[in-house]
Amino acid sequence: MEQEVIAAVGYKTPGRDNLKEWAATKVTQALVDAATQDGLRYHRQETTHGVRSFYRPFASTGLLGFTTRASPSDISATVIDTHKAIQKISTANLEGAKARATVAFYNEEFETNKEYVDFLGTSLTGNTTNFTGTDAVTEAISKVSAADVKKVVDGMMAQKPVLYATGDLLEFPSIRQLGL
Repeated sequence: MEQEVIAAVGYKTPGRDNLKEWAATKVTQALVDAATQDGLRYHRQETTHGVRSFYRPFASTGLLGFTTRASPSDISATVIDTHKAIQKISTANLEGAKARATVAFYNEEFETNKEYVDFLGTSLTGNTTNFTGTDAVTEAISKVSAADVKKVVDGMMAQKPVLYATGDLLEFPSIRQLGL
């Protein structure tokens, strides 16, 4: 069996407290997907094969990032190339990203009864009984602008990301050594 390294890189992002920022981060994740899964693969950068994005929002903060799997000799290039792709996110297909973000929202929050109950339980706004419903979320996603996405990406790049890796790590560099 060939040796491999599995790595996850996460960037601090807005959480669910602010609907506009949450929606912008959902759209940014869709653009990250497009950049890493579609864009880089078609530009023959084999180092990004197997990259998947994730976004885990909590109340006031979230974590948007990517996971990847590669051989020990390729993992550094994979992480660096994906980080660079996120830095250069294009909003040329913003409308497509909004559609993807809306579908992802419904898929992640309503696919099963448990997910729907979780959405209901986390949809109260602050310390009030104000409820954030699906219409408000989809409307917020539809109003995301290129400037909103830029703000999310700038915020992600303003701090060092976190890195978790497992596998054959004898030659795997640190975040500092990777230049992230």
